[in-house]
Amino acid sequence: MAFHGLRVLSFESRRAPEIETLIRKHGGQPFVAPSVRERAAPESGPAFDFARRLTAGEFQLVVCMTGVGLEFLAETLKPSLSLPELSAAFSRVVRLARGPKPSSVLRRWGIPADIVAPEPNTWREIVAAVGPRTEMSIALLEHGRANADLEAALVGQGRNVSTFAIYQWDLPEDTGPLEEAARRIAAGACDVILFTSSIQLEHLLAVAHRDGASRSRSGRTASRRGRLHWPHHDRSLGLLRHHTRRHSGASQNGPIGPGRRRILRTNPLTYSYRSTRRGLIDPARRAGR
Repeated sequence: MAFHGLRVLSFESRRAPEIETLIRKHGGQPFVAPSVRERAAPESGPAFDFARRLTAGEFQLVVCMTGVGLEFLAETLKPSLSLPELSAAFSRVVRLARGPKPSSVLRRWGIPADIVAPEPNTWREIVAAVGPRTEMSIALLEHGRANADLEAALVGQGRNVSTFAIYQWDLPEDTGPLEEAARRIAAGACDVILFTSSIQLEHLLAVAHRDGASRSRSGRTASRRGRLHWPHHDRSLGLLRHHTRRHSGASQNGPIGPGRRRILRTNPLTYSYRSTRRGLIDPARRAGR
């Protein structure tokens, strides 16, 4: 896939320089606005509670949602539980990784995942992967926020599910680039938007709403620049489904499949949007390919 000179917005945070380079490499004009700050949960109790129950043999299967969550877990427990001890405790249970990132961390710890949820690595794939299993006691190491749908689906299978919030997602300390991205979308000054998680969209909308409220308080005329205008297509799938339908009015052009993902080198939950009045247009299709 080539962008053929299109203006491309990305909201990648940890890998911002890499995604900017890749967009340029494939013919796009990038603007990367880091949208998420990951930090350890304010309370370390859940991490220590999980470790205590894991070492006591209370769980049969552990769902690892993200690699960064595992890293935060190891860092939090370091004063009282070494990494070899934590790895030994993990080795005694079935380990399910949501995708390649937690799988990579587990492999680095010397305890490869027993199950890796297939693409597009949403909670539905996790539920399907757990479905035929006999393990009934499950620990869910959440990503930056709780996933009530996943927990409910596992409980609906008759399983005993314990959730643990190890880290959380916040807005970046510097929201300037995110604010600029919102202004560009509102002004129609971009052609493609790339999301790799629903929290990126949520934070974009939060900043846009805050900027719009600020404009209203300052008495400036409400205009198209004060609002985000999304195309109206109903093809929302995956992790963005809930947010695009209920909060933004946008719908996704579809997940980037394995072929495109090899080009972008990003995670499987990447979505492209066309910010135009006429609707969503795939970059390759626009170029007549």
